[in-house]
Amino acid sequence: KISFKVASASGTVDQAVRTITNPFADHATRVDYYQLLRRWRVDLSRYGVRLTYDISIPEPGSEVLDKIVQINALAAALQQGFNAPDSTLPWARFEQANGQPLGPGDINRDNFMALAAQFGTAVETPPDEIVQFTRSYTAQIDTDAAGNRQWTSYQVDVPEGYEIVGVSLIPYWSDWLINDEVQDNTIFHIVTDLSTWFGDTGQVSFAVALQHIQAYEIELNVWFEWTNASFQAWQMRVWSQLYDAAKARYELNRTMLKDQLTALQEQLGAQDPLSLRQLEREEVMKNVLRWLFGPGFTFTPPGLPADLYKSNESIASSAIWSKVLAEGEIIKFLHHAIEWENMLYLLYPYFWSDTSRWELKRYLEHPDFMHRTFLRAGSARVILTIRPGFETDFVSFMDTGSLGGLAVNPPYLTIAQEMQAFAQTNYPNTPMANPDQSVRPLLTPRQRKAWDDMQAIMALLEKYKTDNGAYPGTQPGLAALAGLGPVPAKDPWGHAYDYKSPGIYADYELQSFGADGVAGGEDENADIVSWAEGSLVGRWYEFTPTSALDIAFNETMPTA
Repeated sequence: KISFKVASASGTVDQAVRTITNPFADHATRVDYYQLLRRWRVDLSRYGVRLTYDISIPEPGSEVLDKIVQINALAAALQQGFNAPDSTLPWARFEQANGQPLGPGDINRDNFMALAAQFGTAVETPPDEIVQFTRSYTAQIDTDAAGNRQWTSYQVDVPEGYEIVGVSLIPYWSDWLINDEVQDNTIFHIVTDLSTWFGDTGQVSFAVALQHIQAYEIELNVWFEWTNASFQAWQMRVWSQLYDAAKARYELNRTMLKDQLTALQEQLGAQDPLSLRQLEREEVMKNVLRWLFGPGFTFTPPGLPADLYKSNESIASSAIWSKVLAEGEIIKFLHHAIEWENMLYLLYPYFWSDTSRWELKRYLEHPDFMHRTFLRAGSARVILTIRPGFETDFVSFMDTGSLGGLAVNPPYLTIAQEMQAFAQTNYPNTPMANPDQSVRPLLTPRQRKAWDDMQAIMALLEKYKTDNGAYPGTQPGLAALAGLGPVPAKDPWGHAYDYKSPGIYADYELQSFGADGVAGGEDENADIVSWAEGSLVGRWYEFTPTSALDIAFNETMPTA
C-alpha cells in the first residue's frame, strides 16, 4: 500500500523571526550573518589525444527564454491599471475602437450597438426620437342639455422624457336645428390655446365650449420629441453600463493573467537541477551543430512533412521512408563521432547578445542559479572532441555534408558503449552519476614525475616485447629491462614501482602507490596506474549560494 499527498501553493513566504540576546554580560557581542554556499569540487581529466573543435556560439539559452519572457510580460501586464494613461493592453483601456477616449457625449444612436459589442455587454436601447400621439374625441348631446352652455376638457399625457413639439386639432360638429333653423347662439369653441403646449412635459389639457351642438368629433394629433436632458441621461446610463463591462473584462483578464503567471512560475521552479542541466546541454548541442556545419545543415530532411504517416498509420510515402532512414544514419554518426559526454562549454556575459535583450538578461531571475547563468549568457565557448577512429570520417562529413565519403564500416559504438558514454555525461556543477574510477592523478610535481618515469618504463616494455614477442612476466619483472635503457628504480616517494604481467586490466600493470606506498588513498597517496584511460590534470572548487544563513557570535572585530 502506498499513500501520497499532493499539494501546491503559490506566492507563499516563509519567515522565521528570532530574538538574539547578547550571551556575554561583560562585553559587547558582534553578530555576523553569512549566506551559506555549497562547495563543489571540479576535476579536469585528460584522455589522450583527440581531434578537437573549439567554437563560440551565440546566446545558447535564447530558445528557452520563452517562459521568462512570458513571465515578464504577464507581470508587466498586471502592473497596468484600468484605463491608465500608459496602458498598452486593449482590455485594460476604456476607449472607442479608434483609440480615442470614450465619454458619455461620444455615445449616440448610430454607435451604441457597436460599442455594446465591443465591450461584450447589453445596453439600454434609446426610445424613438419622435413619437406621434393620435386620438379622436367624440360626444353626442341630448336635447335637454344642448341649449345650455357646456365646457368639456380632455387630458393628454406626455410620455416620460418627451416634450411637445407639434399639435394638430381638427374639430367636426353638427348643430341642433329648431324648426329646421340654426340657432343664433350656437357655439363650438376650443377654449385652450394649443400653441402654449409647445415644450410642455407631464400632462396637458384642452377645453371645449359648446351650445346647441348635437354631436361633435375632435381629431387630435400631438408630436412628442425626446428631450435633450433625457438623451444625455440615456448617454450617461449607457456609458456606465459600458464602463462596468469594461471594468469587469479588465478584472477577468487580470484573474486569467494571474493564473497563467502562477502556472508559469510553478513550471519554472518545478524542474529539478539535473533536468535543467540536460536541457542546457541539449541546447548547446543544437546550436553547435548549427554553427559548426553552417546554414546548409538541417535537423530534418528538406521537404519532409510534419506528419509522416497516413490515416492508417503507415508511412506516408517511399520518399519519406528513404529520407528518414538516411537522416537516421546522419543522426547516429554525429552522436557517435562527437564525444558529447565530454563536451565542455564556458558561458560568456550577457552583453555579447543583441542590445535589445540586455535589459531582460541583466535582471533575469530563475530559482536555479546555474540555469539563470545559462539563460543570461550572451555567448558560449564550446570544446568538442572527436571520438578516436572517427577523425577522417568526421572531417569528410564536415567538407561534404554527407555520409557518401565515409568508410564502408564506420567504427560505430556498440549499444553497450553508447549507453556507457551517456551514463558518463558531464554536466556543469553536477557530480557525475558514474565517475571514472581509474583516472590517474597528475596534480602535483611528484605525481607528474612518477608518470614521466612510468611512461619511460612503458616505452622500454614495448621495446622488450618487440625483441622477445611478449612482455616480461611478474618475475623477473622490471629487471628484465636492464640493458634496454635507464630504468627508474623508485618513484619520487622512494617506493619501487609495482609491476605485474599478465594483469587484470591489461597485458601488464605498472603502478606507483603514491606517497604512502600502499594501494588506494587520496591526494598524493593516490595510486598512479598505467591502464587508466585518463589523467587528472586539474582540480579546483566552485561555490553556489543556498537560501540558508549562518549566524556567528563573538567574531573578531575588524581593524583598520
